[in-house]
Amino acid sequence: MRRNEKEYQQKLGVWETAKVRVEVKVEEEWKADRADPQLSDPTWLSKLSFLVDITSHMNEPNLKLQGKDILVCDLYRIIKGFRKKLPLFEAQLERENFSHFHCFKEFCATIAEDVNLDFPKKIIRDLKKHFFKRFSDLDRIESDILLFQNLFHCNLDDVPVDLQMELIDLRANDLMKEKHREGKLVAFYRCLADDDFPKLKNFAAGMASVFGTTYVCEQTFSKMKYVKSTHRTRLTDEHLKAILLIGCSNSKPNIDDILKAKRQFNKSH
Repeated sequence: MRRNEKEYQQKLGVWETAKVRVEVKVEEEWKADRADPQLSDPTWLSKLSFLVDITSHMNEPNLKLQGKDILVCDLYRIIKGFRKKLPLFEAQLERENFSHFHCFKEFCATIAEDVNLDFPKKIIRDLKKHFFKRFSDLDRIESDILLFQNLFHCNLDDVPVDLQMELIDLRANDLMKEKHREGKLVAFYRCLADDDFPKLKNFAAGMASVFGTTYVCEQTFSKMKYVKSTHRTRLTDEHLKAILLIGCSNSKPNIDDILKAKRQFNKSH
């Protein structure tokens, strides 16, 4: 009895071992059949590694532009910075210098043959072309953007004639110079007296109204989608507008003054 049981256990162990081997072999064959041939193609992998690096570089200005307090001067400064990086990338690729492309550099070090740089060079050329074309509107108002960004460090001859007199008076005001050094541009323009600098304030209001990003628009549509649901069928356009103004505004309502102004809270019927 014990002998038969021992033989059975030995056979069972052999069967289990054979089963595991078969399963491993089947899994390996299955993975080999499903493996994408591109993953073993050096040309495709070189393109992928370069795209990883250039996408990372493009993501940097994208992250900097997130937020609702981005002004047009911030947008233009960040875009100009990225534009200036592209000629550097192009020149370094010509010299086969991959200092700013870490994934691509590591891939090139793992293969014996030379990597074709036509694809990376084309990507950089296309980016230069599209970035200059896409933001050409900002280039046309560059002088206004620089003036809006810093009123104290611009050439007076380049300033529009209707702003020159007020600008001279502003530059003579040491208190406003200190306020400008604090770095809060919108707060600085709010401090300008309406009677002394009406044209400068009107110019600043126009520049500040130019959206630096689409954050405010996206925020408004997101709130509208949340407010205007299928469960609020009696919501009128007037109510929707009021709710959006409250939801997207930075102003805080003065509840105490509003309540004091109310003489009667419940209307008599």
